[in-house]
Amino acid sequence: MTGSAAGSSPFPGLPARRYVDPEALRLECEAVLWKEWQLAGHVSDLPAAGTALRYDLAGRSALVIKGADGTLRAFRNACRHRGARLVEGDRGTQLAFCVDSRLRCPYHGWTYDDAGRLVHLPDAEDHPGLDRSAFGLAELPLATWNGFVFVAFGTAAPRGSPWLGSGAIPADVGASAMRRIEEPVIERVAANWKVVCEQMLDRAHIDVAQPVLRSMCAETPRSSVHEDVPALEAPLDGRSAATWSVRAYGSALARGATAGAAGVPCWRRLLLGSNTFLDLWPGLVRVIQVLPEHATATLVREVTYARPETSSAARSERYLNARLWRRVRRTSLGLCERVQRGLASQAAGPGPIGSGELALRHFIQRVRNAEVDAPEPASTEGDTRPTARPTRSRRRSRA
Repeated sequence: MTGSAAGSSPFPGLPARRYVDPEALRLECEAVLWKEWQLAGHVSDLPAAGTALRYDLAGRSALVIKGADGTLRAFRNACRHRGARLVEGDRGTQLAFCVDSRLRCPYHGWTYDDAGRLVHLPDAEDHPGLDRSAFGLAELPLATWNGFVFVAFGTAAPRGSPWLGSGAIPADVGASAMRRIEEPVIERVAANWKVVCEQMLDRAHIDVAQPVLRSMCAETPRSSVHEDVPALEAPLDGRSAATWSVRAYGSALARGATAGAAGVPCWRRLLLGSNTFLDLWPGLVRVIQVLPEHATATLVREVTYARPETSSAARSERYLNARLWRRVRRTSLGLCERVQRGLASQAAGPGPIGSGELALRHFIQRVRNAEVDAPEPASTEGDTRPTARPTRSRRRSRA
């Protein structure tokens, strides 16, 4: 992946208030997140007619269902009668099964078919003259790309997403044929969603604050933007690392344990839209979704997909990757909370972003271009009262 050289003038970050003000978050959801494609799942999560999944983002909820004709359709996850949510799904995976491919409201029993049509009212006599065709589910735009299923909360498909038709994922990754191999992991981090995204695109901090990730890479990751996709990329090695698990992972990669592995093994991180990351490792893809809860609280949801390998070498490679990634994630989220605590003091304005941080600059400019103009909140500098902050928690779902 390539990126053009950045200009010589200082590139400021966003104002500190953008990371603490609830009104700024509301405007960002309206101007950015709700207007973009959002990754809801993978085609393998919906293997049969009647399977469905739920995707929530900042107070909005969508459902995707596979119809009897094999077609995937997305709808707002709300009954047209009294607004009850139709699909809950498993607490972690958000997957569900709808009997006879029908969506039945648990509140009053209004029932919809897999095309969103209202097909049954238990109390139809209480609604004389009701035009059922006017009370079908609100359909949402849906697209698939490399096996991943995307929805959008607007009434029209989002513009400016060229990666849907591009080669942003290398063909040898084989994402379309992958399956979910681990239970989703959801962690709550006491930080603004932009802090999390910026940290994940910040190449400079890896040498300083991410020793495990840096030892896995043969060199400092390169930052680039290609076809509107910000990315970090580095070749993997680790065979001379001080940590045995990094050495073992590097040796496994060198042996080409993952079926189909060819060339120099690499790690690539892609940002699709503004809050969906794909971490591409040899033989697997880790989806990382940054989901804002409040101005200073964010859910980070991870789901790992991989090729259907059964060899002991491939299983060992994945075990080592997951073991190392847990340490990287723990460090990453801790750094996010530390940055958030500093930003909350309102002690300083935006700092400059280095010229080599092409991906990070691209993200900040994308958010800045949304023209979010929230009012300046009252300063909290000098206020010594304790403030409550969310406790980071980890939840694992059972598939």
